[in-house]
Amino acid sequence: MDAPSIMATTHKRPKETKMINLFSDKKREYEILLYVIEKNLFIEAKTKNEVPQKNFEKSFSINEIQKNKYFGMCENIDEIFEEIKGLIEGNEDKINLIEETNSLILGIPINTKKIKECLFQIDEKISDTKQKIDELYSYINTLLDKIKNLENKNQSLEKSLNEINEKLNPIYNKFKENEEKEEKEKEKKKKIKNDDLKKVKQWIDPNKNITLNLIFKKSRDGNTTQSFHNHCDNKGKTLIMIETTKGRKFGGFTNENWDLTDKWKKNINDFVFSLDLNKKYKHNQSGDSIIGCKSNGPVFGNSRNSQVDISFDNNSLDVGISNNGSFNTNKELNNGEENFETLELEVYQVIIN
Repeated sequence: MDAPSIMATTHKRPKETKMINLFSDKKREYEILLYVIEKNLFIEAKTKNEVPQKNFEKSFSINEIQKNKYFGMCENIDEIFEEIKGLIEGNEDKINLIEETNSLILGIPINTKKIKECLFQIDEKISDTKQKIDELYSYINTLLDKIKNLENKNQSLEKSLNEINEKLNPIYNKFKENEEKEEKEKEKKKKIKNDDLKKVKQWIDPNKNITLNLIFKKSRDGNTTQSFHNHCDNKGKTLIMIETTKGRKFGGFTNENWDLTDKWKKNINDFVFSLDLNKKYKHNQSGDSIIGCKSNGPVFGNSRNSQVDISFDNNSLDVGISNNGSFNTNKELNNGEENFETLELEVYQVIIN
């Protein structure tokens, strides 16, 4: 019987790959793979000579990589891949590999005057590791059943395998414990989300039957304003739900269509809200409600002094602004702070029956 392989790959790698072996800051040896699939750069890492293996994987879009200005002139992901290969070749001894909790930081030297290195954070594949430990656990138990029939001939082998089993047991139990915690956390978040949506439905119209259809999710559909418009334009009434990296939860409702007309629209029945404060902010009837613009995501509340209540600019949904516009939020949505980073942004099409 063959032992199960440690690393499970969810997609077929292309032939054009770059492989290097590195030692981390904790003197653990890793095998690193870099390759391109469609429009993303993939980086995989796995420990060598360890059981169970630790596996890491993450894909990077061209927008993420170009945040490092060194790659700003690269026109596509293939050019970036070739540039990174060139930086690696002959400089393997200068590459840094830092171990952090559930991730690795891969630092590739650049050594220009302004930029010393580019950093890639690679996340640990916890769920894949857990699955493989389950397989190892089952495999060891199967071996133990066979060894019971041969124990008189090979007592030393049984002892060794029992020691392995004792070492695997706490690891297996830890993963089972973490899995149960994750399930409980998911259920908790699901209940909170359902309660939040029920609350907003009451703000829209407490006397009507309201259906919400999820048409856009930043973590699923993309972090660009173009992705937002591709999924949300001309869908009628919509509800925007925002969660920041600091845990703030707020959003807005509009009766108007999102579009690319670059024109402000006014609807006094539109509103924005704070779930943290359990507060609905009505339109002040003097300014505009929303604007549809290619370089912007959802924008709420244009006041006479050109301030807005919620805005996403510069073609990105990763960073937003919350000020004081025609909904008179007075920066309360983001706890007094003007700028925020987006953890999640969801758009629901609102159907009122």
